[in-house]
Amino acid sequence: MKLKITMVLLAVALATGWAFAAVSVFEFDGDFSSTGPAQMSFFQGNSFGSFGTDIVNGAPSGVFNFPALTQSQGLMVTHNAPPNGGGDYPNQYTLGFDIKWVNASGYASFFQTNLNNANDGDLFRNGSGGIGISGTYHGTMLSDTWYRVMFSFDLAGEIGPAKTLYKYIDGSLVGSQVLPAGIDGRWALDPYFLILTDEDGETNAGSISRFWFEDRAITGAEAAMYGGPNIPEPATLALLGIGLLPMLKRRK
Repeated sequence: MKLKITMVLLAVALATGWAFAAVSVFEFDGDFSSTGPAQMSFFQGNSFGSFGTDIVNGAPSGVFNFPALTQSQGLMVTHNAPPNGGGDYPNQYTLGFDIKWVNASGYASFFQTNLNNANDGDLFRNGSGGIGISGTYHGTMLSDTWYRVMFSFDLAGEIGPAKTLYKYIDGSLVGSQVLPAGIDGRWALDPYFLILTDEDGETNAGSISRFWFEDRAITGAEAAMYGGPNIPEPATLALLGIGLLPMLKRRK
């Protein structure tokens, strides 16, 4: 079944002229390896959590199980992406999470841009299950439920208004918001960023089955092709068509 789904999405991606951006996919099959240039490691070398398996969207999948994290813990993603959007830093990018939170109450951090985890995180799920930042939250994430959550940042305004964050759950746009900082501001990326952590404990326990970073802002039409958790990412599938077909054999 996986091969069939993969080939269908590959055909759609190639037929629609999918942009061949740099995309790094982490699948948590016992380690933090990725398919692209980005690298992942424990923040400050402080290990936590454990690798395991879970049933994600009806199929077994490798996962990384994590507790609620402290300020000195997190997963550090060195993205190795060039500046874009007309600034000195990456200003257009997409983050993707196949994720399950154990408890939907309270805040849970997705993303932290501060290199030292010394101020408030930059994307959260709030106590009502919505996703966003700066008091603007959309959608619903329930406890103990797998979701595919994507955040598309377009600080330069190439696919819509400038400084816009687009938020997707299982391929559907649940909301967008204009951010208070634009090019080279709060949400522009330093050489690395952190996921799942926050400076004052607004974190939550859960499991992550897949994480990916793409060095461009995806559109709504592209996001719809991603679907729900455990379905291969179309951007990755497009890359398969230019020489990475052995990836089809990966378990998921």
